Order: sequence, then C-alpha cells, then structure tokens
Amino acid sequence: TDSSGVTPRIALVDFETGHVGDPAFDLGFFLSHLLLKTIRSAARSDRFFEMIREFWSAYRTTLTNADSLPDAMQLAVYERRIVPHLAACMRARVDGKSTVDYLTNEAQSFVREATTNWLLSPPDRVEAVFKELQMRLRAICSC
Repeated sequence: TDSSGVTPRIALVDFETGHVGDPAFDLGFFLSHLLLKTIRSAARSDRFFEMIREFWSAYRTTLTNADSLPDAMQLAVYERRIVPHLAACMRARVDGKSTVDYLTNEAQSFVREATTNWLLSPPDRVEAVFKELQMRLRAICSC
C-alpha cells in the first residue's frame, strides 16, 4: 500500500506480448512499434521523434536512478543489447508472421534497409538509431 492507501497492482494490457524475459527485448519491441508508426507518419515524424525521445529520456533516468541494475547491465551495455532487438522486431513486422498492414511497399523497403544496417553494424546507443532514422526520413520525405 502506498502513502495514499492504494495497493499498487500490475495490469497486463496486451496478453499477446506479455512475457517475462530479457528487458532489452521489451525495449526493442516497444521502440520498434513507435518507430514503425513514425515511418508510417513520415510527414509528422519530428513530432513522433519528440515523443520517442521523451519516453527514452524518462526511461533512462528511471533506470539510472533505480540502482538495481547488476554490473553486467550497465546502461551502455544495455543499450547495445537493445538495438539488435529493436532492429529484429521492426524487420519481423515487415517480413515475419505478424506483419503490420499500414506500411506501403516503399516504407517496407525502407525498414528492410535500415534494419539490415542496424543488425550488421549496430549503433552503440539507442539515440543513434533515432537520429539516423530521422535523417533518413527527412531525406526521402517530400513533406
């Protein structure tokens, strides 16, 4: 029970994706969802990136202040583990069994190219993925 007398509880929102496992996968999966929606909405991508960066900043702050990460999961190591999960989850939503239905063929090709690069040569930081994707979208968007 917290100071207001309310007992905290966990609410599982989406049983399809709820699991206990690697937290780097959880972040990769969640961020892949946000980035795919950003690609779909390329004309408004700057606003999407603001939201994504706000989430990422708050998450990093919470993680840093938690003091509960073992040495093996220092933030830098954790970020390097998130990027391949992020890339693989995005790629799976284009070429896997549970594909998104809202990306054009051009956008799907865009995702394939970006994720291949991130899988073969993953950036060290999650923010580097955001920055690269934002630059790529600005370069191809005629909005």
